Amino acid sequence: LNSAENSFVFDDLKQLVQNPTLPSQRWIDFFKQDVWAFWGRGEPQSNAYRPLQMVCWAALVRWVGHQPFYFHLLNILLHVLNTLLVYALVRRLASMEAGALAKEPLGAERQPKGLTSSWGVPFVAAALFASHPVHAQTVNFVGALGDLLCTFFVLIALLLAVQAERSSGDGTGVSRYAPTYSWLAAVAFVGAVLSKELALVLPALLLVFWIFSLGRWSAAALLRRLVPYLGVIAAYVAVRLAVLGYFHKWTNQFSATFYEINLFRIRLLGAYLEKLVWPDGLSMYYAFRPIRSLWQPEVLVSLVVLVGLTVFLWRWRKSVPLVWLGWLWTLLALVPMMNLRALGTHVFVDWYLYLPSVGFVLLLAAMLEKLRVGAKALSSSPLPSGLEWRTIGAALVMISLVAFYSVKTVRQNTYWKDGYTLFSHGVRVSPNSVFHRANYAHELILRNRLDEAMEQDREAIRLAHPEFGLSPRAVF
Repeated sequence: LNSAENSFVFDDLKQLVQNPTLPSQRWIDFFKQDVWAFWGRGEPQSNAYRPLQMVCWAALVRWVGHQPFYFHLLNILLHVLNTLLVYALVRRLASMEAGALAKEPLGAERQPKGLTSSWGVPFVAAALFASHPVHAQTVNFVGALGDLLCTFFVLIALLLAVQAERSSGDGTGVSRYAPTYSWLAAVAFVGAVLSKELALVLPALLLVFWIFSLGRWSAAALLRRLVPYLGVIAAYVAVRLAVLGYFHKWTNQFSATFYEINLFRIRLLGAYLEKLVWPDGLSMYYAFRPIRSLWQPEVLVSLVVLVGLTVFLWRWRKSVPLVWLGWLWTLLALVPMMNLRALGTHVFVDWYLYLPSVGFVLLLAAMLEKLRVGAKALSSSPLPSGLEWRTIGAALVMISLVAFYSVKTVRQNTYWKDGYTLFSHGVRVSPNSVFHRANYAHELILRNRLDEAMEQDREAIRLAHPEFGLSPRAVF
């Protein structure tokens, strides 16, 4: 909540304060343009077709004006709702996993015990999601509303898809596919794609879920379940082409080769995983040096970690399916961010991790449960209510991790107070970032500190990498 009093920063000022369409434009017109159309007199300016985000902003502007408090409050409320949805989704998945591990009939559910109960894996996953410091950027940056809305609708769609596979309730414990819930999930999918393009990964997430939940499956069964979502995608692509005139355009003109770009993708995946595991040194953007060889340490380490984790977690796919499901969710939700040429200079930002982090906290919570169940008791002494030392140990680990995350998040929120605070912090934690240097110079100019601004601009120009085909505004 300490983010509610922060100001608008960076693109918030352009997209909200300087956007003349928000106070008066017809609602339907927001569905006929991208988010930057006002900057180019109605012509498409970007790949960001997010009409629901613009409608939400227009409603707030017309209701309360350009008061940052209410826009931050909207982001906070959406984060709270998403946390509750994470809890609900993980609880259902945990119950399905318990039924599968008990070798009950196809689709059967069982009330799990231990940390997989209502206070266990679901609670841990939700607590980690709510407090994770990497979400500070998404919640504090008003411009990241699209990620919050997209995740909200994706989680609703997944919950409805889970409901479509629920036990029939006829006493057999066997799942009967309920297509009505799938069509309702497809409606939620419409809201997701109109919030942000990232939502297009939903069918891939659903395929993983169906294979996880059905146990035995056929191509025909999967295709039948995919039909509503494929219909939404077809309609969305048609609308996007009609509005923008293109599905996406390249906004980053890399001079790197195809091989070098793929190496950079490996490096980015490793960096995203690093921020999820150890969220330290967070800032608005990050500096990366050009990648030219597989043998560069950061690429090699990223590749070894990604392959090693995949092999390690693959071994758990049968004993703890939620771990494997969480890992696949994390990777699949990051796939759209590998389209580097369409991302502009935003090749690595924390808000890209908002939806992928749902998979990560699911993985983490399920691993904690696996370690709790698999660990040997440290003592055979009886405890009140039959609690075991290993359960207490797992709970202490969870509490410590959530406390650590919470402290980091509260501190990170303070860096978003205003543009000066944000970019001065960015220069400290990521001194090689051209983006931070240039924007910090702008903030210094606003404060009439011209000599310091000139020094930052000179450093930004020195740090630019023209051999990588990027402008001095680039982030790495």
